[in-house]
This record gives sequence, C-alpha cells and structure tokens, in this order.
Amino acid sequence: MRNLILIGTLLAAAGGIAAPAAAQALINDPTVIAQCLCERQQLDALQQTIDQRRQSYQTGQQSLASLDRDLEARRSSMNVEDPAQVDAYKQLLQQRDSAAAALPNHLIPDYNAAVARYNAARSDYDSRCAGESFDQAAYDRVQATLSCPKP
Repeated sequence: MRNLILIGTLLAAAGGIAAPAAAQALINDPTVIAQCLCERQQLDALQQTIDQRRQSYQTGQQSLASLDRDLEARRSSMNVEDPAQVDAYKQLLQQRDSAAAALPNHLIPDYNAAVARYNAARSDYDSRCAGESFDQAAYDRVQATLSCPKP
C-alpha cells in the first residue's frame, strides 16, 4: 500500500497524473453576495438600456431611409410650378434633415454612452464577482431578501 502511494506521488510530481486541484473557497458573506447580485441586476438594466438605444438608432436609420425614398418619389413627380407641391417637398426635406442630424447628434452618442456605462460596470462585476463560487444556502437567503440601491 505504501508503495502505491509513493508511486502515485512520484507520477503526480512527474506530471503523469494530475494532482487534485485546490478547491475554490465558497463565498458565504451575505454582503459580498448581495453586492454581486446587485451588480448583476445593474448589468441587466444597462443591457436593456443598450438594447433600447440600439432600437432607437435603428428606428432613426429606417426613418431617414424612408424620408429619402419619399423625397426621391416626390422629386420625380413634383410639379415645380405648383407652390403647394414645392412647399410640401420643402417640409419633407426639413423632416429629412432633422432625422439626419439626430443620428450623429443624439442617437449615436446616446448609444455609445450606454455601451461605455455597461462596459465599465461589466469590468467592475468581472473583477469582483465573475468566476466566484457562492455557498448556495447563503446565496438563496440573500437573494430572497435582496434590496438593491437604485442607480
């Protein structure tokens, strides 16, 4: 028996058998668990904000494309001698210009700011919580009474 233990130890030392890895300590501190759970909630909320900003941007692009198509259609059939048609075209052109300005002035910066906030929060979460092992009983107790501060 002693020889088998010695052989196993020698093989492990030589790299022939992997020695058992040290077990990762379970986190059972309710404060740490609550912090990680709240940070996860914040990440989820920030992801929703990104999704909303992306949708707004896509809607803005679609609106601009639609206005461009409408302008092209009106331009090809417009009677330039009819003041009402010219005024309607000018009004549509103003709408198109406003939609075009909204992309770089509002929609893109809003989206980029949301992504930056998410990335910063994700970095914080990853450095404190990602990959950690939580004691399941402590985790369940904290989650049942979790109250996170509003961002």
